[in-house]
Amino acid sequence: MIGIIVANVPEGLIVTVTVCLTLTASRMHTKMVLVKNLEGVETLGSTSCICSDKTGTLTQNIMTVARVVYGGKEGFTIEECESSFSKKGATYQGDSESFLALCKCATLCNVCSFDEKSKFVCDAENEYVLDAAGSRQPVPFFNMREQGDGSTIKEVAWKPIGNASEAAMIKLINPIRDVDAVRAKAPAETVIPFNSKNKYQVHVHTQESYNEGGATDAAEIIASNKGKRIVYMKGAPERILDRCDKQMVDGKITQMSDGDRKTIEDLNIQLAEDGLRCLAFCQAELGTKEFPPGYKYEVRFSWSWSWRWRWSWSWVASWIMDFKIIIHDSFMESFMNHFMESFMNHNLILTTIITHTP
Repeated sequence: MIGIIVANVPEGLIVTVTVCLTLTASRMHTKMVLVKNLEGVETLGSTSCICSDKTGTLTQNIMTVARVVYGGKEGFTIEECESSFSKKGATYQGDSESFLALCKCATLCNVCSFDEKSKFVCDAENEYVLDAAGSRQPVPFFNMREQGDGSTIKEVAWKPIGNASEAAMIKLINPIRDVDAVRAKAPAETVIPFNSKNKYQVHVHTQESYNEGGATDAAEIIASNKGKRIVYMKGAPERILDRCDKQMVDGKITQMSDGDRKTIEDLNIQLAEDGLRCLAFCQAELGTKEFPPGYKYEVRFSWSWSWRWRWSWSWVASWIMDFKIIIHDSFMESFMNHFMESFMNHNLILTTIITHTP
């Protein structure tokens, strides 16, 4: 019928195709698929391979810290965290100075926080439910959830607000140290947010040990604190490791040798091959002579560092699902050529993709 209509009224071809694509888009909408432009309907119809980043696309964009690496008494080792991916439970030493330093960096170089409403019982209208004394009823940090195999696991009940990777960090750390309390005592003076070009995030904080006068407001603490500032940095392991010449092992800062660097790189590759997204952390204490209290830091995304980073810990690994992209048949070969060329200089990322792409 469409062929007859087009043959008799050629100028109706555009209208006919538009109507067909619109009807298809409408049917897709009933399946909870939103089509941004009609040309995408035709492309989707001729697509033979659909690949996507599962996190936030096919899943709920929820991440969990599965493993941590830090310099303990036996050097840098991979330790398990309590999660649905771990069969042995947590194996890290919670009282290790190196582990606690890692937790502090992951807390302060982090802008994610917990929704205050999720910490207390709320009604259907999201209003606090008060007890007989007129007080809010707290919600436990953990609750128990039954899995498909009948086993139960602990699940964080509080809802984080912010980036999924940063949310995973504070969910791990909050039962160890109160995230809000740590941040309140060491407010940020300067923040350089993460971006995909630099692949790192930098925060400059005051140190609690130099606080004076019992100030509680962030601005008052910064103004009254006359001690050394400390820089916390997190990002892609290769970006962090290149800036480090020291390491923290068993709470002591030592010079990093070529062998130590190789060990850390090998551990990073091992985690990547297990399908984990890896982040590295480091810190540097700034001298008051070069960076006195009240120093105005110039925030730029490309500059030469005037200090050497101390490698204080390695990385937090959180779960990452298989990575794929929508590819049209006719562009498969050219896409793969471009893909390989683009990632030739990023061996760690390439290893992850090759290992976990079916």
